Amino acid sequence: AKKKTCVVNRGVVLIDTARWAALNITGAIEALVRAHLSKRAGPLWRSGVSQPPFLLAIAGRYTDLGAEYNVRGLGRGDIAPEEITHYKDKQFWRPYFDRFLKKCEFNCCAGCKGWAMTPFVSPLAHRAKILHYNGRLKPDKAGRRSPEPVSPPANNLDAKQRAAREQVPLCSCGDQCLQECAA
Repeated sequence: AKKKTCVVNRGVVLIDTARWAALNITGAIEALVRAHLSKRAGPLWRSGVSQPPFLLAIAGRYTDLGAEYNVRGLGRGDIAPEEITHYKDKQFWRPYFDRFLKKCEFNCCAGCKGWAMTPFVSPLAHRAKILHYNGRLKPDKAGRRSPEPVSPPANNLDAKQRAAREQVPLCSCGDQCLQECAA
């Protein structure tokens, strides 16, 4: 694996079991775990027991199904500026979405206050094959939300309104449409 190699989400993976068996991926993972745990060769990585050997064993042997296949992050409250730049570079981000973003002030991830943008916006949700709710604002935690499109927020929201807004991730429902995720 190279330093900039992408990683896969083991929570959402499609496996060609015949190819998996032919490449002996299970054997490779088991050998890596044994080496990691041995006093002679290990440790081979810093944290985790199952994710690192899985990623090492499949490095260069998987097909990326595209960002819209597994749309993740839908339970998050904020989005990093780098993520927005990535979506813009891939032409997934629409200027309309910018009208919803403010600097995070109240319910930010650790160290993100004043840097991250809020609310989290998923620009690919309307094209998703799988909606992946990871983060503290999963639907079971937030309750039912409205399926109606939302309007950009007013500029004069008070602190209580801004704090509440940061707790509602938005999913695209088209190029000029956002709605609350988990409706």
